[in-house]
Amino acid sequence: MNLRLRKSELLRRGRDIERVLFRGHRLQAGAVRVYYGPAREPGSRKAGFITAGRFPGAVARNRVRRLLREIYRTNRELFPANYDILLRADRAAAEIGYGELKESLLELAGRIPNPGKQAIPVPKSQ
Repeated sequence: MNLRLRKSELLRRGRDIERVLFRGHRLQAGAVRVYYGPAREPGSRKAGFITAGRFPGAVARNRVRRLLREIYRTNRELFPANYDILLRADRAAAEIGYGELKESLLELAGRIPNPGKQAIPVPKSQ
């Protein structure tokens, strides 16, 4: 299985990000929010990664964004297809570790509705 996250799998255009952010649905767990909306291309799944506006610094902001990308990249099969997904970290995400961030994100992935399919159980982290 190829775990690489290709450019074609990313939300890159501002209007696509705004469409998901302002017209999509929102779920929150801890310091992470997931916004999701119908994909522009049927059968596709694209993801974007953003942080809250007032983050404690560029290093922390970019670290959290890298962690979000890594968690999504290694667990993208838990996110339903046919949705564009935007992952947003709040300021509190800079203080929590990888494990807690991953747990919050995987919980949210299990709460996104998946029409026509049964929910995929989310593995509990050790």
